[in-house]
Formats: sequence, C-alpha cells, structure tokens
Amino acid sequence: MNAADILKVDPRAEALIFDVDGTLVDSLPLHRRAWQETIHQFGLKLTEELFRECFGRTSVDLVDFLNHRLSDQLSQPLDAEQVGIAKDKAYLQYIPLLQPIGPVVDVVYRHMDRMPIGVATNESFGIANMVLRSTGLGTCFRALVTVDEVENPKPAPDIFLECAHRLGVKPESCQVFEDSDYGLEAARAAGMIVTDVRPAL
Repeated sequence: MNAADILKVDPRAEALIFDVDGTLVDSLPLHRRAWQETIHQFGLKLTEELFRECFGRTSVDLVDFLNHRLSDQLSQPLDAEQVGIAKDKAYLQYIPLLQPIGPVVDVVYRHMDRMPIGVATNESFGIANMVLRSTGLGTCFRALVTVDEVENPKPAPDIFLECAHRLGVKPESCQVFEDSDYGLEAARAAGMIVTDVRPAL
C-alpha cells in the first residue's frame, strides 16, 4: 500500500484533524535533541530507549515518568515546571530547522478549501503556533487545540473532542491523522475515524 492510499480521506469524513509533531512536521529528532540537552542539565542521560518510551507524553507526564524510572539516579525528584521551561527554551532554537512532512501536508493543501481542518496537539499553544507559522502552515487550519486548553491530554480524548466542537462537526465525522500510540488511542476514544500516518512516512 502506498502513501496516497494510507493517507486517503475517508468518504465519511466531514472534517480532518491533524497532530503536529511527527505528523505534520518532522520534529521528533529535534525534540529528542532538546530533551537530551535539558535532561543533561539535570545530570541525567536520556537514552534512545527512554525517549521512545516517553514519545507522545506531555512534559509533565514525561517528568513523572523519568522521576519513576530514574529514581535511583536522582537525589531529589525533577520539578515538572522547571524541566518543562528548560525544554521549551532548548526546543525554541530548533524551530527554524523544522520541515513539514510532505505526504501529510499534501492532504491538508488538497482539502483545506473543501472541509474544515484542525490541529489537536499535546504541545503548548505557544510552541505549536510557532511551529505551524515557521513551517508555513499557520493559515491552513480553522482550529488549533493544545494541551493547555483542555483538562486531560492525550491519550484522553479531550483535545480531539474540543477540536471537533470548534470545527462544528460531530466526532464520528472527523478523521484524525496521528503518529503516536497515545494520539491514536485518544482519537479512538473520541469515536473518530483514525489514520495512522507512520506506514506512509
């Protein structure tokens, strides 16, 4: 099956919702680098294996996870807010290097004038907005819903349900394009049509 078939818009879809990191934008290597730099500031090492286990989590969840997994290396628990601020600062320097993921962005461009399209991300509003603007995608979406606007992040369905609400489309008529297990779980919990973009990339 080729990328076009995997990323095909379902005939039942009346709106499309996209994740950002790893779906619209090839940001994961740069997120990894920013996390490695941040964790190094606190005297720890983020291995590739640990990063894969952390993928898709919010900064708060990730710090909780690291506090649990690396408790034997920590004299005191990491502070989620302090680490999150340091990570965002590290990541900001890489935003100009980000590139859109062509096959997925093509879906956006083909359908943006045909149906409502939104973004639902576990990223903060400030970072997500900068990423979309930096990659030329800032004007493509009718709704942008971020982790700081809902009570529960992915894998809870809140972000997707809020995005559907803002687009004015029932959840079951929204098609979600995602690349993380957390995101796919959230979209299914929202009762949406789900497309895993990973096989197309």
